[in-house]
Parts: sequence; C-alpha cells; structure tokens
Amino acid sequence: MDSHALEAGKDTTPEMEAERMFNGNKEFVERGGMKSIKKETGCVCSCCMDTRVQKSCNCKMGLVTTVDTPGSLMRKAGRIAVEKAIKNGALIIFLEGHTDCGALSATFDWVKYGKSITDPDVKLVADQLVPAAQMAIQMQEEALAKGTIISDNQAKDLASELNQRSQLNRLMSSLMVENYVKNWGVIIVETMYNVREEPYVSLFRPGKTVKMGEFGVMEITGKNPIAEAQLGEHIAKNQEFRIEKLENIRKVAKGQTIRVAVLNCTSKDTTTHTIMNKQVDDGYMAITSPGIMIKDRNIMGGVMYAVRHGAKVIDVNMHTDCSIIKAMFEQMKNGKEIRDVQMAEVAENVADAVSRAIKEQKKYHLTDEETINRAAEIHTENVARELLKNDFIKERIKNGKLIIIGTVTNTRNDEVTLANHMTLSGEMAEVYRITAETLRTWIPSRSETQRQEKLVEQKTTEQKKIRTV
Repeated sequence: MDSHALEAGKDTTPEMEAERMFNGNKEFVERGGMKSIKKETGCVCSCCMDTRVQKSCNCKMGLVTTVDTPGSLMRKAGRIAVEKAIKNGALIIFLEGHTDCGALSATFDWVKYGKSITDPDVKLVADQLVPAAQMAIQMQEEALAKGTIISDNQAKDLASELNQRSQLNRLMSSLMVENYVKNWGVIIVETMYNVREEPYVSLFRPGKTVKMGEFGVMEITGKNPIAEAQLGEHIAKNQEFRIEKLENIRKVAKGQTIRVAVLNCTSKDTTTHTIMNKQVDDGYMAITSPGIMIKDRNIMGGVMYAVRHGAKVIDVNMHTDCSIIKAMFEQMKNGKEIRDVQMAEVAENVADAVSRAIKEQKKYHLTDEETINRAAEIHTENVARELLKNDFIKERIKNGKLIIIGTVTNTRNDEVTLANHMTLSGEMAEVYRITAETLRTWIPSRSETQRQEKLVEQKTTEQKKIRTV
C-alpha cells in the first residue's frame, strides 16, 4: 500500500473520515449549495485513478462528470457514462492519461518479463491493457534494431499514450458518440501528464508543456465554435486553478493519498468533490457509473485501487429523482417499455432495488416519488453487498481499517444523508444486522424520518376519522 497514503491518514479512523465527509457537505449546503455555482455540464472526463493526475474538473468552471477507472478504460460502464453526459449537454470529452501509471507498468512487466501481477485491482483490468503494452514493447524492439535505446520506463510511458489512443478508438466505436462528434461538433481531447517532477513537461508532444493540474492537448477531434470556446474557457480556468492551488497540487504530487472512495451514479447534480466541498488534496476519489455498475470489473477495480491506496471509507452514493430508477419503476409498475438505449443497458442494474421498493410501497403506502427514492437507498445496500463479497475489502473491514456506508444526495437541497438500513463494519452477517447506530447520533436518515412522519400523519388522519364518526 502507498506509504504516503498511510502517513497522510494515520491519525484518523474510518468513522472520523465519514464525519469529515458529512461535515463538508453541510458546509456546502450552508454556503448555498448548487445555487451558488454554475450548473451546466460542460464536459465529461475519463481519467485514470491516480490522484497525482489533476483532472480537468479542477478548472473552477461549472460541474464536470468524471469517470475514473484504472488505466482510464473506456469499457461498458465508462462508455455509457460518457454517452449519458453528452446526451445531457456535455460538449467536451477529455480522455486523460499520465506517465508512471502503475497499472500499465505492472501489465508491461507481465507481458515482457512474465512477472506476476500482485495488486488485486490491476489483476481485474490487466488484460485490457495488454494491447498497449505489446505495442510499446514492439516499438522498443524496433528502435533497438535501429540502434536507438528506449528504456523500459520510456516504453511504459509510451504504453500510456498508446492506451489513450486505444480508448479513443473504443469510444468512437459507439455510434452515438460518433454521431455527436461528426454531426453535433462534440470535441474529444486527449491529454497526458508527466507526474514525475515540475514543471511536469509532456514527453509526447514537443513544444506543448503540461504542468501538474494543467491541460496538455495531444489531439482534438470535432469542430464546434461553442465547444471550442468552452474548451478555451476550461483551459483558462484550469490555469487559474493551478496558480491558486499550486501548493495543494505539490502536496498531492508527493504520492497518492485516498481517504474516501465515493461510488456514485452519473448526475451533474451530485458531482462528488462539489457536493462534499473538497479540494484537490483532500483525498476523495469518485468512481462514477450510471446506476453504480458494481458488477463491471473496471468499476470494482477502481474500488480495489482506492482501498489499496489507503481509503478508509467507501461511500455508496445514490441520489433522489434518479432517471434510471424512474425508468425501471415505470416499466415494472406500469408496463412502460424503456426506449432509451443507454437507459435500457443499465436499468437491470437497479431492478432488484426497484422491485423491493415497490413491495414497500404497498406496505407503507408510499407515493411513487417516495418509492423511487427508497429504491435508491436499497440499491446502495445491494452495491455494498457486492463489495462485501471481496475478501480483501472484507478483511479491511474486519480489522477496523475500512467502513462502507450508503448515502443518498437529495438533488433538491444538496444534502447528503445516510441511507436507511446501512451499516459500517464487521463480517457480512454482522454488517447487515442493524443500521449504523454509531453514526445515527449525528447523521439523520432522510427515509427513516419521512416514514416516521408519514406514520404519524396516517395515525392523525385515522383519529380524525374516528372522531368524525
């Protein structure tokens, strides 16, 4: 595990990190919440998990959908997240890679020297990185035949660049993305960071310098005056951000520090760093996918990566008024077929939660809106159950090094509250035995409070009827 991560978080417990997370959200709400910032989704950013790479979202400009996976892999979850973002108005897609990539380095050594891959998160994704590693090794051998030596470190960095091109090709294989790029002028920007030392100069494009936290444009596809103007604004705001946060960025550059891993649904109203009021060096890692597609191995790889680098909290965060849950609810309860292609691909992911919520609707006389929001809570529990099937995660919980919580962001007032029936630690049987009593004293449960209020209201109504009779 990263020594810097251990050093940075050695004086805090998982519960302290959870409290810190909720306090950050409270500060954000008190400051005015989403009303206080620009809400347009200007771009979607597919990045590697490495916290040393300062994502394009760090540009002081509106909200950005981020999709973090080991090696910034554009497979099903990532592709659908990007499709959903551009459908919701994003005009820029950033594909961000970096030098010194641990996942690609391990894959390279595996392909070239047969070295075993020991990191559990890399094991989950290594096969997807093999083509880039193979191409880099081939280029290394071809250069050697011509009398030029490319070191392994240089070849590994080259593999990172080749991997970015591979992800671009994979993304462009989506008919929807291709249509938006060719006909609507959505811009795709590839960037690459050298994370080793200041001034963090790009190794791949002479004349284009890339400083930590600053854009390094490798190639741009698409043409759209509005999108190009937005890109220029993003670059300017990103440079402002870099100047303002340089010391924070330097601190991050010393090593990877992850305190909290947030598994969240794709929504421009629930951007993790914004909602939690966190800065670049606060150690928050967002692992984003539509409906939290935890069975996608790239998403699970992201969770494993965060835990391996010191995360003490896994926050499974859904939000109210979730369009995916709404679509599945309408199909299950009212027989309305899901016609949206992207929605249909991911809706099955929340089917169990919706089914259970519908049963509760009948039992507790919930409205449709309450039922949809209840399904979001239940889904956080389902995701946590999947996480607890992993021995590495279960061992960390058992040893008191990690907690899992489920939360729901209320998109109307930006408050993040603990989902009902979620717990924090212990073996699997224990984990779901009771709700998180240790946090109940200072984190209200929205759904629990709503149900109590509803029961009181029903009782009052019944009493009025009796008096009337």
